[in-house]
Formats: sequence, C-alpha cells, structure tokens
Amino acid sequence: MSLFTLIGFIGIAINLAAYAMLSAGRVKASEARYQVMNILGTVCILLSLVAQWNLPAFMANVAWLLIALASLARILWLAKRGRA
Repeated sequence: MSLFTLIGFIGIAINLAAYAMLSAGRVKASEARYQVMNILGTVCILLSLVAQWNLPAFMANVAWLLIALASLARILWLAKRGRA
C-alpha cells in the first residue's frame, strides 16, 4: 500500500467519524470541530488522488471541501461577531 493510499484511508476514517458523531448527536454541524474534521478528511482524500487519479472523486471532494470551508468561515465569523 502506498503512502497516498494510506492517507486516503485516514481521510475516509476522519470523514466517517465526523458523520457518525453528527448522527449520534455528539457534535453539531454548526461547530467548528465538525467542519475541521470534514476539511482534514477531505484534504487527505484529495491527496490520495495523487497516486490514483479519479475525476469524479476529485470533483465530489472539492465540492465537499468548499462547503466545509464556507461553513467554517461562517461559524468563525458569527463567533467573532457575537464577541464584538
């Protein structure tokens, strides 16, 4: 198994853990840690595509990453606004 494949499996584990935590009520989508887990997992999956390119997987994960980044930015903006 290549290093990139291992990184991809780690990314899958992170994303699945985030979703499981969300489904179990242990984290909320409006929490930064949930979005950070999505970002980290997705970046790992995107890195794994270096070893084995897959355009549909790339497109899905770029979309996932953009959604998570926008959500995290909103969470941080609201937190900063609430403290001002």
